[in-house]
Amino acid sequence: MLQQALPPDKPLHVGDALKDKLRHHWIDCIFVAFDKMHDTGTLSCPFPISSILKHNPTILPSRLSFEVKLTDVDTFYELKCRLCADGSRMTEGIDFSESYAPTSDADSFRLIIALASSKGYRLIFYNVSNAFQTNGIDDPSKRHYLRLPPLYQQWFKQRWPTHPLHSTCHDWKQLVMQTLRNLQGTKDAGHEWYQLLSKIF
Repeated sequence: MLQQALPPDKPLHVGDALKDKLRHHWIDCIFVAFDKMHDTGTLSCPFPISSILKHNPTILPSRLSFEVKLTDVDTFYELKCRLCADGSRMTEGIDFSESYAPTSDADSFRLIIALASSKGYRLIFYNVSNAFQTNGIDDPSKRHYLRLPPLYQQWFKQRWPTHPLHSTCHDWKQLVMQTLRNLQGTKDAGHEWYQLLSKIF
């Protein structure tokens, strides 16, 4: 939580965040995002890219998305960071089979509210935190490979200072992670989330 008179600027990318006057706050947000990925079991431990090259997999770049959220108090702002995948390189039929997930537009949403109001119906809304990470990927063939995001090595060393990777790996750019749960940015994440919801409702 940050207190200041005017809302801070939202970094467009990690380079902006590291040059910002709130640099240390943004780094804390990045580390919190990494903690969340670990605590939810979304990503595997990093491993050498050389171990999967024979399968010629698509390796997705990672992206850090930043957000400044308003709070109930005018001068307090919440800084947030989210780790995402860049799914622009994913090819249908190779990296995923389906991407369709139904959504509603603003007009449909207004119509539902109007109908509920006229009929006296009660509307119930669910807000699912980290919705995509709710769904684990049990089928190994549906998992994706992700390059390590910026600052991941520093976070990893801070959390596990004696991990063998620190002594055995000399170039962390040659490491990747596997998605064990769905991740924002992959083209099939929305579809997989919809499939999970379909089994519940």
